[in-house]
Formats: sequence, structure tokens, C-alpha cells
Amino acid sequence: MPSSKGFALLELIVGLAIFLFMLVISLPMWEGFLQISEMAKIDSACRLLATDIADIQNKALFRNLEGPAYVIMLDRYGDGYTIIKSQTIVKNVRFSKLGLDPVVATCANTNKISFSTTGSPQRAVNVNVYSRKNNSKRKYVEVQPVTGRIVITDETT
Repeated sequence: MPSSKGFALLELIVGLAIFLFMLVISLPMWEGFLQISEMAKIDSACRLLATDIADIQNKALFRNLEGPAYVIMLDRYGDGYTIIKSQTIVKNVRFSKLGLDPVVATCANTNKISFSTTGSPQRAVNVNVYSRKNNSKRKYVEVQPVTGRIVITDETT
């Protein structure tokens, strides 16, 4: 009686069928995880931008103590923003370098965010933050015109 060293063809086919069945079942879950990951990246970018806007707003309120005003300039390609104080770069934020790669932040009416000494923005700002991979998932960072209140709103279509 010969001794068998290995697997029979039938055993390999059954093992491959089980593996493929498990793969087919897990694909929808994997797509769900990717969508959750995209939304988390958009949310992180919004919170980071809103925090920096609030910081610039607070510094504008105390401008008399600190000197020149701060300005946030959005990147024209949407990959982040730069905080500038009197022609000097204070902070440079790039979403791609932070691991938030498919995230884009754009503003239709301006790429410059600045505040008066009362804390109100120089002009109304509504920054659109979305994923390059899926445009239907969007959030907005809005700086309200008179009060200067910073609001993050959702829009998923």
C-alpha cells in the first residue's frame, strides 16, 4: 500500500471552495469598513480645520496684544491649508502628509480666512470638505458671517 504524501485533488478543491466562499461573504463588510474609514478621515480634517480657525479667531480678538493678524490660506488644490502671520508661515497643514490622503478642502468664494478684532470673519466662509474617491460624502466647515460661530455640518447624498 503506497503512502500518500500531500493532498488529493478533491481536498484542494474543497479547501479552495471554502476559502472563496468566505472571501465572497467578507467583501461587503470590507467595503463598509472602507466607507467608515473615508468618513473618519473627512471628519478628522474638518475638526482639524475648525480647531485652527477657532485658534485664529481667538488670536484676532487679542490682536492688540499680539500684533499683526493671522490668516488661513486654503491650498488651491485642496490638499490642506497654511496659517500665515505677517508674511511668515506659522503652520503648514497637508492632508496627504497626515494620512488623510483622499480628503479635499475647497471654498467657492475665497481661499483666505481672516477675522476682524471683534471675532467676526472678514467675509462669509463655507469650506467644503470631501473625498476625492466619493464626492457624495461631504462635510462643511462654516464660519457664520456676523457671529463668527464655527459649525461643522454633514451632507451625505
